[in-house]
Amino acid sequence: EAYDRSGGRILCVCVCPEAEGQEPFLLNHLTAPHCVVWSAIAASCAFPCMFPPQMLLSKSRTGAVQSWQPAGGTSGMFMWRSGLVHDTASIRGLRELFNVNYFVVVQTNPAVTAILALKHAVATLGGLYAKLADAWELEFKHRLRQLTEVTPWLDVFGVARTLQQQWEGDVTVVMRAGAASCLLLARSTPSDLYAMATQ
Repeated sequence: EAYDRSGGRILCVCVCPEAEGQEPFLLNHLTAPHCVVWSAIAASCAFPCMFPPQMLLSKSRTGAVQSWQPAGGTSGMFMWRSGLVHDTASIRGLRELFNVNYFVVVQTNPAVTAILALKHAVATLGGLYAKLADAWELEFKHRLRQLTEVTPWLDVFGVARTLQQQWEGDVTVVMRAGAASCLLLARSTPSDLYAMATQ
């Protein structure tokens, strides 16, 4: 319905089942045509330890709203959370489904934007420094990967897995955010966040 009403614009949202070890889902008009968009967005924002998992909803042919579950899923209610820790899965899905080979990424994750800001500051110093910044990023991700393989129980909230992901696309737009904005995000109520987003 959203695809038809928007004149063929494609919206893709990556979500994960609440249960550990489950594969992420890339929701769009092809993979989940009856899923209600706002419920998919709410689930994709349900980052562990910040917001509770959400239920995905679907709309039937008669217009009735009901709980959604993937094809072939077992009966029962599924709860969904952010697919942020599986960013590479969403990129792979976009490549396979829509033959996308050029990515413009808007990076708003507070932890990642801080690292990218530091990398950019070092890279602006010139040639050798830019290469050192890239080498530092690769080393940082490598050490995190080693840490999560040896001690997976330390990464309870998926922070280390998030920081191992591919952060940048072919063009990357980074949100300017400091420590104050991160604290504001963590303390704000949903109504405060809604008011800030709609200003």
